[in-house]
Amino acid sequence: MGSIIYPDVLSIHNDANVWGAEDPNLFVPERYQVKRHPLSLLSFGVGPRTCLGMRFALIEMKMCLCYLLRHFDVLPGQQIQQEFQRHETYLIRPKAVYIRLEKRISLLS
Repeated sequence: MGSIIYPDVLSIHNDANVWGAEDPNLFVPERYQVKRHPLSLLSFGVGPRTCLGMRFALIEMKMCLCYLLRHFDVLPGQQIQQEFQRHETYLIRPKAVYIRLEKRISLLS
């Protein structure tokens, strides 16, 4: 009675039974086509203590992306291939992604 139970999020996010036999550190887009339990990814927590800002953060990111795509053309940068190296800490992310944004010419002005 009164015990606090914490899930082992790192083990859940790397579980071969949930995500497949491939290396969990590799990006394999096909693994996301399979229907999984909703608690297989616990990035924002779950239950009554889930992150309060989760929906706000997602909406804010979508609005920012819509603004960028509406006002700029996104093009590959000159160094996009040679500089795209993975950096592995708690998250797997690239060290840098080089893109070029070109302002769109507005015909309404």
